Amino acid sequence: MGFLCQSMSREKHGEKYTKDLFKSEVPTTPSSEACSLLNTTGMKRSVQYIFKEKKIPEALPKEVTTSRMKIKYPKQFFPLETTCQLCTGHPSLADAVLVTKKARIVSMMGLIDNISTYHRICPQCNMVYRYQEWKDGLHNFDNHIFLTLELCVFLRENVTNHVSVSRVVDSLEGLRGEKFPSRDVIFHAYCHFEALTDTDYTYSCVSCGFYPPVVVMDLLRKGVFKLAVSDLKAPPDDFSGEHDIETFWNSAMISRGFFQSSADNPFTVNPSYEHWAPWIGSETRRSGTVLNTDFKKVRTCPSSAEAQLSSVTEDHLIDELAKQKVGVVRKLCRACNIDTKGSRLDLITRLKENMKSRQTYDKVFQSIWGASGGWSVILCPHGIAYSIKFNLRAESPRDFADLLLSWKHFPNVCVYDFARGLATHTNLRVPHSLPFQPYEGRLSEPTEENVKAARDGKLQVSLPWLHERVHCGEENAHPVTGSSEHYVLYDRFHEKNATDPKDILRRVQLVPELKGWLNSQVAEQFFAKMRKSNYFFNNMAPSTHVFLMRSVIHRHNTFTNRALLERQLNSGRRLELLNTITLSALGQAVIAQQSDASKQQSTTVVAQAPSATRPELTPAEPRSTESTAAQPPTDETPTHDVGPSHHCPDSSVGQGLFPSMDHQDGRQKLAPSHPSFPKPLHSGALQTQFGTRAPYCPLNQQVPVVLSDLRPDFRLNRQTLTYLINTLREDRDHGWGQDLEILVFIFCLASATSYRVVCRAFDMPRSTVHMIVHKVSKLLLRIKRKVTHFPSLEELEEISTGFANLAGSPVFSSIAGSIQA
Repeated sequence: MGFLCQSMSREKHGEKYTKDLFKSEVPTTPSSEACSLLNTTGMKRSVQYIFKEKKIPEALPKEVTTSRMKIKYPKQFFPLETTCQLCTGHPSLADAVLVTKKARIVSMMGLIDNISTYHRICPQCNMVYRYQEWKDGLHNFDNHIFLTLELCVFLRENVTNHVSVSRVVDSLEGLRGEKFPSRDVIFHAYCHFEALTDTDYTYSCVSCGFYPPVVVMDLLRKGVFKLAVSDLKAPPDDFSGEHDIETFWNSAMISRGFFQSSADNPFTVNPSYEHWAPWIGSETRRSGTVLNTDFKKVRTCPSSAEAQLSSVTEDHLIDELAKQKVGVVRKLCRACNIDTKGSRLDLITRLKENMKSRQTYDKVFQSIWGASGGWSVILCPHGIAYSIKFNLRAESPRDFADLLLSWKHFPNVCVYDFARGLATHTNLRVPHSLPFQPYEGRLSEPTEENVKAARDGKLQVSLPWLHERVHCGEENAHPVTGSSEHYVLYDRFHEKNATDPKDILRRVQLVPELKGWLNSQVAEQFFAKMRKSNYFFNNMAPSTHVFLMRSVIHRHNTFTNRALLERQLNSGRRLELLNTITLSALGQAVIAQQSDASKQQSTTVVAQAPSATRPELTPAEPRSTESTAAQPPTDETPTHDVGPSHHCPDSSVGQGLFPSMDHQDGRQKLAPSHPSFPKPLHSGALQTQFGTRAPYCPLNQQVPVVLSDLRPDFRLNRQTLTYLINTLREDRDHGWGQDLEILVFIFCLASATSYRVVCRAFDMPRSTVHMIVHKVSKLLLRIKRKVTHFPSLEELEEISTGFANLAGSPVFSSIAGSIQA
């Protein structure tokens, strides 16, 4: 127990406390006199000591978060320490000094008033010690307000689910019939709790690992905080834009509750070009120094190549301006001293002409998007955020270049709504080693032949290392794929907005390994969720906004990762292994499996395709390794010699990002890999490295096997069905199988029955039967000209003669065909 009551003896943490230590004659020095003993240096040491020694675990024990009756809380709280923990020799602290007799405990059950709090001061270093023990189920904010950990966790869940703290307090007041402390105090106390929580903001996906080969990038323009541009002072001329990420994020919130006002708080974080770092996971970033070059957005000397792209932000702003009502546009023109007469189009045209002025641009931007520039995010295809950057100025490709250049390993494929601008800007910043190459991040050489082939849909650019890891002997090779190629592509929503004809070579659809699998709108779906919290996040102070948003996104990542693992394990009927999952050296989820008494083996869990509408995996074409891959993986299975090089320090991961699939039976196969790599598993069924492969799907014993005579059920013989299947066959590497789909279609027509009967006959969902019938119908319509067409004149004469001969009558000489009834 961290609190100490007078006339009570406790023994805790190996340290004895007796009655003599806290006599009944406790000091009653008023709070004003106590505060006079403090100084800024001592308080700074106190903040640093609490941040280091009093961390709250992220996963709290159940006993500290359960509800308690009000009478079970003590009335006095003393600091646990009796000697200075920092001074040499650990001198004894001064006598306890009363801070207040009117502190309050805020709980889910209501308020507990008239709580006394005390602190002690070191006589040598003037460091202040106060009560701060989470094991008692309480969180001390400022010696005047305590929150129960149950309430803190409840607030956390509500904020995560887009409910503001003030609304939670309103609900509790109505439920308990008590007047709680002000909403701001409770909110700041909750933020202080989050700052003390020992959270590992890893920001990585359990499937993609620390270094995702494919990323999707976008900007949430509506996620802003109030910021006066005039408050941003220009940095020194020698400032390079490098920031210490740990120093910035560790100083954001912990000092609250120690100082009376922000003016006296030396840990206060105000937006500035020199001290405003993005967040990137510790394993993903290159080092503790990250880039944020927002200050260079105001420089007026761009390079010639970059100057051609400088209008992108204004174009985005004009698009948003066109969505506003005429009253808003007219008011904005008035604020910019622009003529307010005319239609909305006239007003927007005048604003566009005047936005060449930075002053007019800032006014328009602040009116449309708020003061800050929103926040940029990089996600993997599964919807896990890897990096966030809270922009001080308007969006630019520079924001994402800052993040990518701070990464340890550059992604192989980046998807962005202004791909050409990102490639140009990033390559200009690192001219000695172009980040996006070959072809400036395009998928093919920008020749007229390639552009025409892409426009006609005849160009396909395969990236086989997305399926199977290649030898990583190349310079700057990615540790997961082994490739040093880096492409930047347009997302599907913005690919048609490109004005350069060569940008057609930046389309996702050109890559078979990504076509149909990559959900390039995963960022928009992520923003749709986060946008629900804008109503209270956008009203926060800048430092509070960025700190709390990082926490919310961390929990989003945690929930998404857990759901991803549960879906994989549940589909493989191995959900009980969830608690045995660990991470490999590259951050990918592995299941430890004991193969013998001395050696531990592991298998990599490969995630399902992160599509919002259909989570099926769309793998590549079957590879030439089918003969070896179709067998269960054993030590005798032939493997390629692709040992890790110095560019891939610890390649203890499966050989590819996505597994390939057997074309004949629809089961995924394992391509050969280096013996040191754990064998990757498909998302449908888990297996151990030395176990037997689980089936892709169980055989339904209730469905009869199709016999030789197909006429009773399909009204067609086997020869006709085989001809139809061969005629309709098309290249496909996923789905139910085209043979089965055609049988479903023919059975539906032959039976003239409902989808409900067909779905029972084939034991598949009714919606799937509906989809199959319509799909095969479209295939038949596509080939109707090849199979069914009106005969030529010569053929008509021959056909009519044949009918007349069969009937034995010249009456049938004018018949061209017949239909079976």
